[in-house]
Amino acid sequence: MGLIRLLYRSKETSSFNKNDVESLVNQARKNNIKNEITGALIYVDGYFMQVLEGESEAVNHLLYNKIFRDERHFTPKVLLQEVITKRHFPEWDMGLRILDTIDDVDVSDMNKSQSHMVVEIMKYFYVTGDYFLEDFWKSKNS
Repeated sequence: MGLIRLLYRSKETSSFNKNDVESLVNQARKNNIKNEITGALIYVDGYFMQVLEGESEAVNHLLYNKIFRDERHFTPKVLLQEVITKRHFPEWDMGLRILDTIDDVDVSDMNKSQSHMVVEIMKYFYVTGDYFLEDFWKSKNS
């Protein structure tokens, strides 16, 4: 099949708190290990942005049969899907960064791995040209 990297975003259907997100990610990590999927998730202001890497069949199954059917979020949209030869997140069964607002993205305040994750995900977002960052991170009350 081959390795792919996929980036998507979605919006929560009801308010998550830090424990809810951490619980969701802990379950995802168990499944990702079994399916050899790696990646990272950013949760901020009611929005999710996630990068998934792995075999095409496994990643697409996860996205379309699990993530897109999960009623805890809506309006999921694939922003980037590409064939890769090397993973950006080979050691991460699912990296996580929870931010209160987009203004909390201050890489000087993060450790090296956290800042790398945020920068990489933001870079993928910009590559798509799909939305302006300000539009994506709009307040859920807008």
